[in-house]
Amino acid sequence: MNGVAISNTKLGHYRRFEYIESLSNNLDYYSNSFSLLKEFSNNVSHVALSRSRWLKQIYCERFNALFKHHRLKIMSRRAYSEINLHITWHTKGNLPLIKADIEVKLYEFLRKKMLETPEVFVHAIGGIENHIHIAVSVPPQIQPAEWIGQLKGASAYFINHGSNHKLLEWQNGYGIASFGTKDTKWVVRYVQNQKEHHKTGKIFKRLESVEKEDG
Repeated sequence: MNGVAISNTKLGHYRRFEYIESLSNNLDYYSNSFSLLKEFSNNVSHVALSRSRWLKQIYCERFNALFKHHRLKIMSRRAYSEINLHITWHTKGNLPLIKADIEVKLYEFLRKKMLETPEVFVHAIGGIENHIHIAVSVPPQIQPAEWIGQLKGASAYFINHGSNHKLLEWQNGYGIASFGTKDTKWVVRYVQNQKEHHKTGKIFKRLESVEKEDG
């Protein structure tokens, strides 16, 4: 009788372990609810009554790993941020390459390209013949240097594609400055009225500075 009882107990543990595995494999589908995780926890609690030390260890380690993964996933999705950036970069050699016809296509492309990144909000795009300004809000996981590099590379390729010579080239480096949400209207006006600001000489140095990249 004892032999049969022990065998059934082990079989029950293995079946519960398989069930736990099936739950954990589907945990990602329930990223907005702790119901499945709670069910997993209840099964782990049941295992605590077992005398099998190795089974307890396996269940507990698996539960801790899943809980950490699930919690971090939810926290990242619920993260609140206010990251507002003003970005500027220049044409190669500061040449007046952004002509009127190029400007329209360039701004439209950049806006669409930026919006391909989830949670990005484009406030304004502006500039003059030799440089561009962007006011944008971005998510916390974005890598500014990499993201800006992609914008520069993709936009130059877009403008030059199909032409027998380069119509647009960018200078290395960029300028970036953060601004508070309360200053958004002022920054947007500054970006949108770039031509007037440079014509009258009323420019804001902090938003015009560009640091060159090494090399």
